[in-house]
Amino acid sequence: MKTLGLAIITKNEERLIKKCIQSVPFATQIVIVDSHSTDKTVEIAKSCGAEVITRSWEGYAKQKQYAIEQLKTDWVLALDGDEYLSKELQDEIIEIIKSETQTKGFYLKREHVFLKKLLKHGKGVDFQLRLFRRESGHYDDRVIHEKVIINGPCEKSKMAMIHESSLSLNDEMEKITRDTELERVYHKGGKIGVSEIIGKPLKYFLTMFFFKATWKDGLPGFIFLTMTSFKYFLLYSKLYEMNLNSNKRSSDELSSM
Repeated sequence: MKTLGLAIITKNEERLIKKCIQSVPFATQIVIVDSHSTDKTVEIAKSCGAEVITRSWEGYAKQKQYAIEQLKTDWVLALDGDEYLSKELQDEIIEIIKSETQTKGFYLKREHVFLKKLLKHGKGVDFQLRLFRRESGHYDDRVIHEKVIINGPCEKSKMAMIHESSLSLNDEMEKITRDTELERVYHKGGKIGVSEIIGKPLKYFLTMFFFKATWKDGLPGFIFLTMTSFKYFLLYSKLYEMNLNSNKRSSDELSSM
């Protein structure tokens, strides 16, 4: 049987790291790259049989790439410390690595838990390329929204993993602030106007609510969608502000010549 290695990056993930690791009982190697956690993440991970490597933060992609480079298995499963496999997805992955499939990577279905509800529609469900043959995949060099580059065909899983990223609205707002700041810093530029600041978030909300059936997830789904739409509003507003400041600096430089 082919072997599977579990790669996880962590910082202060004591809440779910045990559940994350134990949801992959068939992993033959477990590597965790930890960015100087101050809670019990490292202690818990080691007690679950993981090899823990402490490494200063260099961005999501570089941390994850470093983690998979430590593995010597046929397959790689890359998870975050707040994710875990359902029993159904465990069984599906076991069948995949047992098979003689020529597929090089699998996008795993991911369902989000928000305000104690498992979301199954709209943005509450996505697919992440997390399972791949070790020699066929590597992470790109993005600082945020990193992606695995696969040399070969990919498929989607039928079953889902679970993502519990935010315990509260405050957690979600902190995540939105952090992510938009990273995206602002590394944005390539371009004109930002009314269509971006108002039009894109509104279009996103309406598409997800009506056409992707977010309304079926009740009030937690509505709140999650509203906050995600606000994230886009905030990002484009920050980019607009950045352009204003850039234009002001250019005008100041011209006037001083």
